Amino acid sequence: MRFPHPLTLLVGCVILAAVLTHIVPAGEYDRREDPATGRMVVVPGSYHAVESNPLGVLETGLAFPKGLIEAASVLAVILIGGGAFVVVDRTGAFRVALAGLVRRLGTRRSLALPITAFVFATGGVLENMQEEIIALVPLLLVFMGRLGYNNVTAVAVSVGAAAVGSAFSPMNPFQVGIAQQLAQVPLFSGGMFRSVVLVIAFAIWVAYTMRYAARSTVPVREDSTVAVEADELGSGRTALILAVVLIAFAIFVAGLIQWGWGFDHLTAVLFIAGVLAGLIGRLGMNGTAEAYVQGFRDMALPRCSSGSRGQSRSC
Repeated sequence: MRFPHPLTLLVGCVILAAVLTHIVPAGEYDRREDPATGRMVVVPGSYHAVESNPLGVLETGLAFPKGLIEAASVLAVILIGGGAFVVVDRTGAFRVALAGLVRRLGTRRSLALPITAFVFATGGVLENMQEEIIALVPLLLVFMGRLGYNNVTAVAVSVGAAAVGSAFSPMNPFQVGIAQQLAQVPLFSGGMFRSVVLVIAFAIWVAYTMRYAARSTVPVREDSTVAVEADELGSGRTALILAVVLIAFAIFVAGLIQWGWGFDHLTAVLFIAGVLAGLIGRLGMNGTAEAYVQGFRDMALPRCSSGSRGQSRSC
């Protein structure tokens, strides 16, 4: 038994909805504009029956291209945004930055957990980081082992912190942006409230992780592989690539506040950032294009993970 592929589930939901148009009586609510928000809201008690319009095979099939067309902006930011971060990952910048953190901390392990958790939580806040962590797992395990922490702690400061950042992010385009567009509320509205909750949730997560780690220490492992690819890019190019990513999001936030930017602008900014990261990381135009294609595949096939630079993709 295998859990169905997400695309299979989506197609199944569309077919089920089409079948139900032949069974469930049709009806609708009246709607009016809310003067406070400008949104169209349901008028209570206004439900009434309307003429049924059961869908045939052709009409059901047309739902798929129509859905793609209506959600073009959302699809573009998912595909191109995901591709941009695969480009950054392919350059090795994430691995080099983490390896540098390992060297600088040394035995000051009390600082390692909040710093590492902050890095991954930032990835969750900005781009819903999840699959990208897979390529960093070997380095994370070595890192935590050298500091005397077990594998559960490594998961908590990486996957766990990224999940907290994604869940409470005020600007995550893959969760907040899509959900707010579907809910017909202003894009990235409520950012201040979500930011406050994010800080509180992150502090609780780090405190609990540090409490667990203090009770679950293991013998310190010495492993020379901790210097993985540390000199591959050079500190200057690594810092420049990471700076490009942060500046891209800063530009988008400024555009969102000052000029009312939306998904199309975010897609454009991420595309430019991805190309710049690829060129700075010496992937070349072809290598950058291949990384974008890999990102498109990862977005369409979420069960597959992209390997680190020089490694194959596993599914």
